[in-house]
Amino acid sequence: MSASSLYTYNVIIGKLKEFADNHALIRKFTHGQISQADLEKEDEFPFMHVVPTQFSIDAGQLTYSLDVFFADLPRDKDVKIEYQRHAISDCILLFADLVNEIENGQIFDESVVITKPITFTPFIEEFSNVLTGVNGTIEITVDYEWNACDIPFIGE
Repeated sequence: MSASSLYTYNVIIGKLKEFADNHALIRKFTHGQISQADLEKEDEFPFMHVVPTQFSIDAGQLTYSLDVFFADLPRDKDVKIEYQRHAISDCILLFADLVNEIENGQIFDESVVITKPITFTPFIEEFSNVLTGVNGTIEITVDYEWNACDIPFIGE
């Protein structure tokens, strides 16, 4: 079994959380439906949130499609338009940091491929807490072996 065959969904999310935890500017990592991450107003912003969207298996590869959000929350004392401009700019850089770390083999090994180009979209005043930031889909492809020997099958 190749090393990248060990990149299960749990491992992928764990590695993305590790990236967020080690990034000096990201204050929180969440996973699942975006509405769940946005329920409580906390001072832990900007944050990174990952939503699984689709998985596919093809000859020799398994692809994880994930929507990734980087968002910040307005501060009451900030001028709204200025805040939004700065938040979007900062979140673009956070998204780029993630892509760079994946592409340069810092999060996963060199066998993991990220599909390019990657398009991400700004959002302003979205979700229940009026968040501002960017989101986009990242496709992470790992080696996949059609190995029936790994199936925990009981019986003949």
